[in-house]
Amino acid sequence: MNKEKKARRKKLRWQVAGILVFFNILSIVIGSIGIYYGSTSTYLTAKNDMMERDLEKLRENMNDMIAPSWFFDYVKDHTDEIHGEISEDEAKMFMELNTSAEDIEEYIRNSSPEMQLAVAKMNYSSFSSRLDYEFGFFNYDGLYMIDVRDDSRGYVYYDSSSENEKGDPIGTVWKYDISDHPAAEELLSKKTNNIEFERVNNEDSNGKNYYVACMPLRYDGELKAVLCLEYNWDEFNIDLKKNIRITGIFSLAGMILICALLMAVVDRIAARPLSKLQSAVHDYTKNKDSDDVVKRTAQIKSRNEIGELTDEITALAVEIDRYVDDINKAKENIKELSEEVMEALAHTIDAKDKYTNGHSVRVAKYSRMIAKRLGLSEWAQDDIYYMGLLHDIGKIGIPNAIINKYMGLLHDIGKIGIPNAIINKPSRLTDEEYEIIKTHPVLGYEILSEIKSRPDLSIGARWHHERYDGKGYPDGLAGDDIPFMARIIAVADSYDTMTSNRSYRKFLPQNVVREEIEKNMGTQFDPKPAEIMLQIIDEDTAYELHE
Repeated sequence: MNKEKKARRKKLRWQVAGILVFFNILSIVIGSIGIYYGSTSTYLTAKNDMMERDLEKLRENMNDMIAPSWFFDYVKDHTDEIHGEISEDEAKMFMELNTSAEDIEEYIRNSSPEMQLAVAKMNYSSFSSRLDYEFGFFNYDGLYMIDVRDDSRGYVYYDSSSENEKGDPIGTVWKYDISDHPAAEELLSKKTNNIEFERVNNEDSNGKNYYVACMPLRYDGELKAVLCLEYNWDEFNIDLKKNIRITGIFSLAGMILICALLMAVVDRIAARPLSKLQSAVHDYTKNKDSDDVVKRTAQIKSRNEIGELTDEITALAVEIDRYVDDINKAKENIKELSEEVMEALAHTIDAKDKYTNGHSVRVAKYSRMIAKRLGLSEWAQDDIYYMGLLHDIGKIGIPNAIINKYMGLLHDIGKIGIPNAIINKPSRLTDEEYEIIKTHPVLGYEILSEIKSRPDLSIGARWHHERYDGKGYPDGLAGDDIPFMARIIAVADSYDTMTSNRSYRKFLPQNVVREEIEKNMGTQFDPKPAEIMLQIIDEDTAYELHE
């Protein structure tokens, strides 16, 4: 039993540990996913804010250009000229430019070709130098400015990357499919100045993924180009996953340590006390020993709900034992009272006939002996004993004082009975007297039927004079229609009738009694109880079973 308890306790511990580990691993997985997406989101939010700030700074620089709307239209048709160095004449011409003109765009458009080229070269030199500086300062993987309009899509005004620190010469044309660039597509469709973000695959960089922020450059209400900052998404993702793995490993190690501590705590405050309590309750259900429960639960030193539960279960076990003891005592008292009442009634019955004193008790005794040998339960043996005691109750009239004291249900029993003159008559009964005698089973049945708590008591009284062949009275039942208890009592009653003194004769010799019972097996008597009665007679070599 101790091994089983230890095994159950060990199993409980492992179950608790398993549940803790499962939920901790689940929390780690969910936490890692949350960390990944949360970190990505947090990182992107921070990156977006930083890129927006840097692009706004660059937009301020771009606004320093002279006639920017004109420049983006002019430059595509004069790419080769713009690549050249700015001459002294072009520089002097630019210095003489009236930049305060009311409409600088219109002023430049109406200027000479030489002036226009000088302005274009100065614009390009100014913003490319500024973008080169900012690119090195921002530490991004790429900075470029590209045209996204339908007629000039892919034309590059500026391009710097980590592999190309200086911007590519103006005029490079990229293959730029607008459907692959949701940020540019968004800027074209919404016509806003908001900065848009996208992830793109750069085929020219061995298929690397980049995260890009695109700022629209709008002049005169038209989107001329987009200025973009980018960084390597793949490298960021690798670093992020690496950090998450490291975080996960440390988290798992921490969780395992926490699990171990939790297991120890749970085992101390819950598993071990619950195991002891369960064992005590289990043994109590088998042994019904509250003293053992009190002794064992006293070892459980818990001050939490388990301790309170232990105290309540202990008190409940003690209370149950007290109630059971009270019930058993009450049952025993009731049983003793019932036996006393029934034996008193039996003596009253037997006192009716001075020659058959003790007949009811002996019939009850013989009936119980037969029932025991037939394998009937102890309850059935007690039941048939009481039936035997009262089987002849219909022959008497019982004083009301006894009825009122012991069996208040039998309110009319004092009004009935067989006259003593008939019961004690020494000579043969007349037919009329015999008919009166034959009424006692029905009278007894009516009396005992009033006892609602023991309805079976009336069985022996009514049918103990029935015969197995159907020639008995009062109902003429036959075979199995006769209640089995009544068939047993019939054998015992006939045996005692033959083995006791009567007003008209002495008790019969044992061999005569045996022959009579054997002869009437299957006619008067049920063969089964009759066969048992023969066994009892054969064992009673001293013939002690008689009056």
